[in-house]
Amino acid sequence: MKRLFTMTIASLLALASTIYLSLAEDIGTTTGGPLITAPPRDCTYGPDTCIRGFVWRDAVPNDHVCVKPGVREQAQIDNSQAAARRSPAGGPSGPNTCLSGYVWREAFAGDVVCVTPQTRSQAVQDNRQANARKACR
Repeated sequence: MKRLFTMTIASLLALASTIYLSLAEDIGTTTGGPLITAPPRDCTYGPDTCIRGFVWRDAVPNDHVCVKPGVREQAQIDNSQAAARRSPAGGPSGPNTCLSGYVWREAFAGDVVCVTPQTRSQAVQDNRQANARKACR
């Protein structure tokens, strides 16, 4: 009787181990650790695809820095107001001299769209976080 009990327990343990390893292989881990899977990488828009909740800034067509949607909307507004925010008489920076209270956005090399200092600070911050906000890194 004792032998039958021992064989039954051993069979159940072997079956449980087989099921566990089968499941672990299906999801990619056989380390014996917790069965955790990484979220699938969504590279729908290529290597610059943004993580959920972020979109390309699109200050220019190839500006693929990932930002919150409100920042992209602000970039579009700033682009549409670019001429109105430049000094009509020019100035120390030539024809791209900003009116008082505005500074160059400098979101990328050569970006001389005049924006508020807060918007320029946001662009610097977004540029620093660019790689962390990509889904395909």
